[in-house]
Amino acid sequence: MAKYSEKFETVSTLLQGIDVDLQEATKHIQDLLSMLEIDRNCENLFNTIFNEVKLVASKIDLELKLPRRSIKQVHRENYPTNDVEVYFRQSLFIPYLESVIMSQKDRFSDEKLKIFTIYNLHLKKKNETNERPKICRKY
Repeated sequence: MAKYSEKFETVSTLLQGIDVDLQEATKHIQDLLSMLEIDRNCENLFNTIFNEVKLVASKIDLELKLPRRSIKQVHRENYPTNDVEVYFRQSLFIPYLESVIMSQKDRFSDEKLKIFTIYNLHLKKKNETNERPKICRKY
């Protein structure tokens, strides 16, 4: 989670700054989304995380086991596995990353990111961009 926090912090700092560089923020947002999508499908990453969890659990004498199953589950899903690692990957890791990905895609959708180009019309940026005519024609 530390690597995600670092990226989120970078984007947050860029968007809160006085001299906001929205194109750089857009690049960081797209990098973050692609990293999250790659990690969501990476079993090796979860395996590494789970091995660290097992190590900590063994130090504090905690046994990792599947939650009990019931015939009719109401508040959580019964995942069809007998492997603890697979269960936690399916029930926690993947849904968490999907939630973060969807949240960020909603917040920074392509339509919203395109609006960032309007910022190049700002007088402060007039000497730094050659895209002004292109932006004016588009909007």
